[in-house]
Amino acid sequence: MLLVKGISTGFGKKRVLDDVGLNVKKGEAVAILGHNGAGKTTLLQTIYGLQPVWSGSLYFDGKSLDDRHAASEAVALGMGMIPSERFVFPDLTVLENLRLSGRGLEGVLREQRLEEAYDDFPILSERAHQLAGSLSGGQQRMVSLAMVLMHRPRLLLLDEPSLGLSPAIAEQIMARVRGLASEGTSIVLVEQNIAIALSVADRVYVLRSGRIILEESARELENRGREKWWELF
Repeated sequence: MLLVKGISTGFGKKRVLDDVGLNVKKGEAVAILGHNGAGKTTLLQTIYGLQPVWSGSLYFDGKSLDDRHAASEAVALGMGMIPSERFVFPDLTVLENLRLSGRGLEGVLREQRLEEAYDDFPILSERAHQLAGSLSGGQQRMVSLAMVLMHRPRLLLLDEPSLGLSPAIAEQIMARVRGLASEGTSIVLVEQNIAIALSVADRVYVLRSGRIILEESARELENRGREKWWELF
């Protein structure tokens, strides 16, 4: 579904990613782990077209994405991304957020997707006419995920989905992410919480100072033991 070959990029003259490569199969969940400033968010932004490619290649569903690949095309290509900050329109209601994100869908399908969002996260149905900006952080994260899922992306990019959430809310959201992978959606997950990442991921890449230093299965990393994890960062 996704192939990244030798990607390098950065900001100004500062190189952030250096010859990064990874691949994600259909229905596979891949976690990107690393210290703050390792380049994890920049990698997601580059895949999504928010950050230009200096060198290297991107392939999505077998098709090459040239250096003009832009985020404006990402949804049409079949990608979805949720950034680490709370991505909602705060002055719109929950329902307005969801309907706005469903633009381009036929009316019946859009309403069907709305009902599916409420099935996934019943609290959103209860809060449908409440301003999204007045919701808790966890509820806003649910809105973000429901918004992205209106168009059923084949590749979902998640940046720190558990950030600032209670364990119970984080587990609820990650349970839905695991369900998406089982339904065939490919997942790229950036997470600081290694235990949460391993509960979702099939494979793991560790990014250090802009370079991939480790690729292994989630089971292999888990078997290293918690006391060994931080040696990688």
